[in-house]
Amino acid sequence: MYSAESSPIDDVSPYHLPEGHPEKTFISGYTGFVPRHRNYFGEPYQDSVREALDEFTAPKAIKDPYLDPHAYDKVEKKNIVHTDPIPGFTGFIPGSRTLYSTTFGRTFNVAYDNFNRRDEKGHYETTLEPTERKNLNKTLPVPGYKGHIPKFIFSAERPYGISSKECIQSFKRERYLDDLDRARRGVGAAVGPSVSGIPLAV
Repeated sequence: MYSAESSPIDDVSPYHLPEGHPEKTFISGYTGFVPRHRNYFGEPYQDSVREALDEFTAPKAIKDPYLDPHAYDKVEKKNIVHTDPIPGFTGFIPGSRTLYSTTFGRTFNVAYDNFNRRDEKGHYETTLEPTERKNLNKTLPVPGYKGHIPKFIFSAERPYGISSKECIQSFKRERYLDDLDRARRGVGAAVGPSVSGIPLAV
């Protein structure tokens, strides 16, 4: 007779079968949760489920830091990655989500360099050199630029370069006057030298 603690279902449950048992798997098409299944891929469903369940149901060694003070002192050697980037690779690259505006090869090399130089806690320093800020006062509008230009309203009878340059000059003038007004009120904005006859805020 079966009780609530043991039922016929428990006898055939994959969780209770021994390691490597051919029936220690779920039926094909099962869409429920399989513990540790995401660690196994590239093989048939039933084989990957069997390996995942074997890992999940394997006896665990209990390590109590109070009983074994050296349990967490053993630092394993880091695996250093020495591979070349595969063109078109769309998989996971550790640390690549924080790198922008670079080629795939540069992103790959910087991300893996940072990954290999991480400390025991997984923190790493960036190796990117700081980039110089562009001096927008010396750059001219790019012909065909579709982005935002302050104060720019498209006019069909005026060329793009002239209109955009006047808008930028007007924007600089307004910014200078705002900074000058703040400096007079003592808010702390400093007023810098002029460029092209228009004083600029620092």
